[in-house]
Amino acid sequence: MMKHFSKDENMLRAVCLAAFGTLRRSEICALTTDDVRGNTISISKAMARFSNKEWIIKTTKTISSTREVIMHALNVPDQYIMQRGGWSSDKTLKEVYRGTINDYEQKYLDVTIKHFESMQHEI
Repeated sequence: MMKHFSKDENMLRAVCLAAFGTLRRSEICALTTDDVRGNTISISKAMARFSNKEWIIKTTKTISSTREVIMHALNVPDQYIMQRGGWSSDKTLKEVYRGTINDYEQKYLDVTIKHFESMQHEI
């Protein structure tokens, strides 16, 4: 998907924020530069259609939806990403937002292989 949107920087950013940053479409649309500090994005508002006519900026869906986002790429454990995402279970994280980051795929494959190789040597 990222390759598909590589020529459209705005769409690529939106896809990355949704896939890796646990943001909803309405939250992405409401982002401003003031919401970004380094690798952290503050989520405190969402853009929604009012009476099917005009778009408005409103508060987030729930109080727990107001959060700062930290990504898997920073090696943050799932339970903390769930907390930031405002989810009470890992269902949404697993089904919708968890993405494989290519740079880390080989890293974790190597960790797994090394673990099983060390177990084999112990046996």
